[in-house]
Amino acid sequence: RMMRIEITAILRKPDLLKCTAASVIGAIIEASILGLEVESKLNQAHLVPFNNRKSGKKECILIPDYRGLMKLSRNTGEVSMFKGEAVYEGDEIEFEYGLTPKLRHVPKFISDKQTHAYAVAKMKDGTMIFRIWPVAKINKIRAKSPAAASGPWVTDYEPMSIKTMIKQLIKLLPQSPELARAIALDDAADMGRSQNLGSIEVL
Repeated sequence: RMMRIEITAILRKPDLLKCTAASVIGAIIEASILGLEVESKLNQAHLVPFNNRKSGKKECILIPDYRGLMKLSRNTGEVSMFKGEAVYEGDEIEFEYGLTPKLRHVPKFISDKQTHAYAVAKMKDGTMIFRIWPVAKINKIRAKSPAAASGPWVTDYEPMSIKTMIKQLIKLLPQSPELARAIALDDAADMGRSQNLGSIEVL
């Protein structure tokens, strides 16, 4: 199964052949440990070539998709529902924090200009928890990424904004070791740091 995942990933992304073999194997092992499907239709995690400036080598890193993060959050057994959405100009949106928080969003599909993104989790006891940010605040997180001006932040802004809100919400929820590890890997990728997946400890 792991061999099949690697072959499929390389066929889709030939640049992975330029990465160290240990980092590719390490990334696939890491995904297996976390229970995330890599480079599949489920879109739970992705193998991405990364230039390690310290070593001067190209490495493979594992980037959890927001769908993968939601899966790991549900796997804790404390969350029964998890979702994220984008809000666009013209949508009806009402939200309020406090003792009786509420969130109401009615999409109107009349504009391509995104204004907010949010994430909502429903706990097993029925409690609803959410976080919503305007794009101006999301862009402050984007600005910290070395890939702020390229890659998915440019080509897939909506899912990246939703992923940002999911990560913010997860900080308020119960976490499993797998979820905490996935967040750490994603944070390293966001900051342009090596994940060291080719190290002997990982392998």
